[in-house]
Amino acid sequence: MIELRLSIVDKLAILFKGNFVVIGLFFFIIGGTITTFFTPLTDFKSALFLTGTVNNTQGRIEAVNDTNSSVNEEAVMEYEFTYSVLGELHSSKSYSTSTSYYTGDTVNVEYVESMPNVSRISGMQSAPFPIWVFFLVILFPSIGLTFIMIDLRKALYVSSVLRNGVITTARKESTTATSTTINKRRLYKMEYSYYGGYGKCMNITKSLNPGKFEAEEQVIYSFSKPEKSVLVKKLPGRLLRDVEPYLLN
Repeated sequence: MIELRLSIVDKLAILFKGNFVVIGLFFFIIGGTITTFFTPLTDFKSALFLTGTVNNTQGRIEAVNDTNSSVNEEAVMEYEFTYSVLGELHSSKSYSTSTSYYTGDTVNVEYVESMPNVSRISGMQSAPFPIWVFFLVILFPSIGLTFIMIDLRKALYVSSVLRNGVITTARKESTTATSTTINKRRLYKMEYSYYGGYGKCMNITKSLNPGKFEAEEQVIYSFSKPEKSVLVKKLPGRLLRDVEPYLLN
C-alpha cells in the first residue's frame, strides 16, 4: 500500500505535468493584464441608461481631447462638457469615434433622472470603449482559467490516488488520436486495463508522446476506489523517487 502525504511542491509538480496548464497560465496572465487595462476604460454606465428614466438637457463643450485610442481603426475623441440640472452645475466626459464638436458648442445631454451626475452627450458613450470590447478581452483569461482548471482537477485526482494507492500491472487496450493539438502536436488517448478490487478497471491516459508508453505499464489505483488510477510513468520525477520502493520487479 502506498500512502504518500504530498507537499504543496509535490502537488504543483503534478499540476505542471499536465498538458494544458502552461498554455492556461499564458492565456490567464496575458488576458488578465489586458482585461485589467480595458476594464476602467469600458462604458459600463450605458446599462444605467437602459434601466433608469433618462432626461435631456442642454450642455456646453468645454474641451476636446484626443485619447490616443481607437475602435475599429477610428480615433476615439474625448469631450468634456458641463450641464445644469435643477440649478446644480455638473461636469462629465463623453467619447465618440464619429461625432465632431468644438469647444463652446451646445450639445444635447442625456442623464439618469435618479442620478443626475450620470450623463453623456446624445449619441456618445461614457467611456472610451463600448461594453462589447470588455466581453471580447475577458474571453482570454476565461479560456486560460478553463485550461488551468482541467489540469488542477487532474492534479487533485492523482493526489487522492497516491494517499492510499495500490500498484499493479495494466495492459494497453488501445491508442487513439484525439482532435486536440498542442503546439502543432497531436494529443493521443490510451486505454489501459487492470484488475483492482473486485473486477476489471480502465485507465485513460492522454499524452503528446504515446511512443513512450509500453504495452504493459505499472499503474497505481486507489484502494478505496479502484476505478481511480494513474500510470506510474505519468508521475513527475520527484514523486517517482517516492514511489520507486513500491514498484513491481
